[in-house]
Amino acid sequence: MLFVFFILIAFGFVFYSRYQRSSILEQEEQLTQQGAIEIAQRASSLPELQCSEDNVVKENCVDKFKISALSSVASTNTIFYYDLFGFSTINIRRIYPSPSSGTDCIDTIGGCNVYQNQPTSYQDILSSRIPVSINNPLNNHRELGILTIQTYS
Repeated sequence: MLFVFFILIAFGFVFYSRYQRSSILEQEEQLTQQGAIEIAQRASSLPELQCSEDNVVKENCVDKFKISALSSVASTNTIFYYDLFGFSTINIRRIYPSPSSGTDCIDTIGGCNVYQNQPTSYQDILSSRIPVSINNPLNNHRELGILTIQTYS
C-alpha cells in the first residue's frame, strides 16, 4: 500500500514538473516577443531618424540624410545604442521607386543598416517590418521604404 502511494506521488511530481517546464518556456517566449516589440517601437520612433516640418514630428517618416548619419553614429557609440536595441539589426531600404545604384546607402538594393549588433550564437530571429515614408528635405520628395528590425534571442 505504501509502495503504491509513493508511486502515485512520483507520477504526480513528474507531471507537475513537466507542466512547470512548459509554462516557463511559454513565459520565456512571451518575454522574447515582448522585447522584440519594444525594440521595434523604439526604432520606429527614434528621434535620430524622424522627420519633422515646422517643429512637428511626422509619424512613420524618416529623414533620408539622418539615416546615413545615424548608421555612422551608431557604429561609434555602440554602448549607448546597445542599451536601446540590444542584440538586433535595424535596416531601412527603399522599395518605391525601385532602388538603384545611387550614392546613399538607402539607394542600394540591400538598404542601409542603421544598427547592427549580432551575437555570436543565437537560437531564434524575430523580424518586424514597418512601412515608412522616406523624406528628402532638400526637395521635399517622399519615397516608400521598409524599416526592418531583426531581434536575436
